[in-house]
Amino acid sequence: MCTEKEETPVPGTAAKDGRRKLGAYAEYGQAAASGVQSLFIDRVAACLSVERLESYGTDGVTPTIALARYLLNLALCESLYSPLQLCEVALRNQLHRYLSLLIGREDWFHAPGFRPTPWAEQEIRKAIERIRRNDRPITAGRVVAEQQFGFWTSLFEGHYEEHGRLWPAGIKIVFPHLVKSRHRRKEIKRVLEEIRYLRNRVFHHERIVH
Repeated sequence: MCTEKEETPVPGTAAKDGRRKLGAYAEYGQAAASGVQSLFIDRVAACLSVERLESYGTDGVTPTIALARYLLNLALCESLYSPLQLCEVALRNQLHRYLSLLIGREDWFHAPGFRPTPWAEQEIRKAIERIRRNDRPITAGRVVAEQQFGFWTSLFEGHYEEHGRLWPAGIKIVFPHLVKSRHRRKEIKRVLEEIRYLRNRVFHHERIVH
């Protein structure tokens, strides 16, 4: 064990004055590192499908670079988990509060005043069926929590502006900090669809880099 005054000697060759020159073992170190790296690459690549790594090397790079891109992609996806989850939960809760206030009941999805699209109506039925299969009471909170991000983004379709009275009046309630110049349903829908596309790629471990 080294004391405070002692240090692990740096690999090198002894000069005439007794000092060591840096880099004497550079070639040996590089070879050792290369061997470890190759072993790591081989072991990681063996756990992955060829198809998964192929998309990272379409420009003819080496397998090492393709794997490095894959690992970078994993790190970037991981960094987006929390922001995307918070975005989804916040959007869901804001829309639930707004619709409960607008229609006057927490189970707004069952109210005559709420006119969902056929697809949204089907998603509501699926959510209720999943709750029922798990032998849990069907409550408004559970039905809301069962809905996917795509359900919430679909509420910004033109259908709900024409028939549901949701927009544009509700924009300032759902997005209280959004500047008034951006209170446009179509623009909000476009941005949410971009977020949903990114979310799906991240949560399904698909490529988001390069």
